[in-house]
Amino acid sequence: MITRLRKLFTIQTEFQKYIQNSSLLKDNYVFKQEDIENLMPFLQDAGNIEEFLQYYLDDQSYTIKMKLLITSHFLIAQSDEFAQVFLQINFTQFSKSQDSSLIFKSSNSEQWLYDNIQLPFFQYLQKVAFSMEDIRSYKNHHFRKQQINQSLVIDCFKLENLVNHGLSLIPQLKTALNNFPHDFLLKRLASSLYSELRMFQKQLINSLSALLDQNSKATNIEIYEFFREVQLIEKKTMQFYLMHKLFDPARKLMPPLQLKIDIKSAKHLEMQAQHEQQKLTALKQQRSQRLTRAYSSDFQNKGHQGFISQREKKFLQHNRAKKQETIQEANELPTEEQQQQIGPTSRRSENANLSDEGEINRIHVK
Repeated sequence: MITRLRKLFTIQTEFQKYIQNSSLLKDNYVFKQEDIENLMPFLQDAGNIEEFLQYYLDDQSYTIKMKLLITSHFLIAQSDEFAQVFLQINFTQFSKSQDSSLIFKSSNSEQWLYDNIQLPFFQYLQKVAFSMEDIRSYKNHHFRKQQINQSLVIDCFKLENLVNHGLSLIPQLKTALNNFPHDFLLKRLASSLYSELRMFQKQLINSLSALLDQNSKATNIEIYEFFREVQLIEKKTMQFYLMHKLFDPARKLMPPLQLKIDIKSAKHLEMQAQHEQQKLTALKQQRSQRLTRAYSSDFQNKGHQGFISQREKKFLQHNRAKKQETIQEANELPTEEQQQQIGPTSRRSENANLSDEGEINRIHVK
C-alpha cells in the first residue's frame, strides 16, 4: 500500500493532486457528491480512468471499496469510456486478496458486507456497464432495434433481466441496513440503486406501451409474458421503496410508477396469449403428424423398392449362385437323342464287360 502511494504521488499530476485531496480516496465514511462531479473532467482520459480504478483495486479497506462502487455507479451512466474501462476489470482482481486480515482489519461484519453487498453489487455494475448501449436506447422511446425494423422484444427482456439482477440484492441490503444503521456509505449505495431501478421500471412501462402498439412485431404471447414481468417488477420495486426509512429517512425518493391497466384489458391480453398458444400447439401437432406420415410412407416405399439389409442381400446372392450352378448342371445333361445313341453302345460295353468278367471267372476256376 505504502509502495503504491509513493509510486502514485512521487511526481503528482493535477489529476493525482485532486483525488488525493478529495473524499473519494480517504479511508473514512465521508463522501461528497461534488467530488465526483469535479472528477469527471479528468476522466476524459483513459489513462486517468485506469489509474483511478487501479488505486481502488490495490486498496483493500471496506470504505475505499464502497466509494469505488458508488463512484463507478455514477460514472458508468455518465461516461461511455469509463464504462468500457470498468468492464475490463477482472472479477478476481476485485476480490483477489483472500486474506481477511488484508481485506478488513476492523471486524468480521465488514467481511460479511464484502461478501454479501460489495461483490454482488460489483457484478451488477459490470452488467450495467455492458448494457449501457441498450439502456440509453430506451430513453425518450428511442428503441435502437426498432429503428432497424427489428423486434423490441429482445431489448425489453434484456432490460428486464438487468432490473431483476438489481432487485435480487434487496434481501441482503435490507439485512445490512438493519444491522448497520450508521453506515452512511451503505445507505448511499442503496439510495443510488433504488433511483436507478425506479428509472428502469419507468422505461419498462414505456416499452410495454410500445409493444402494445398496433405496429409492433411482438406476438401476443411475448406481450403477455412481458406484461406479467412488468407487474412483478413493480411489486418488487415497491417492496424496495418501503424500506426507504432505512436509507432515505427524509423521503427524497419517489415511489415506483404504477402500471395503469384495467382488469378487463389485462384479461384480454391473457386470452389473446392463450389463443395464440393453442394455435401454436395445434400447428406443432399437425407438423408432427405430417412428419410421422411422411416417414411411414417413405419407409413403405423403400420396402417395395427392395431396400433390404446386408444379411438378406448376402442370402439372396447365395441363392442366386446356387441357381446358376443348377442351370449349368442341367445344361450339361444329354438330350433324348444323345441318350438313344449312347444306349446300344452302353449295352455292348456292358456285355463286353460281363464276358470279360466271365473269362476271368473261368480262369480262376481252372
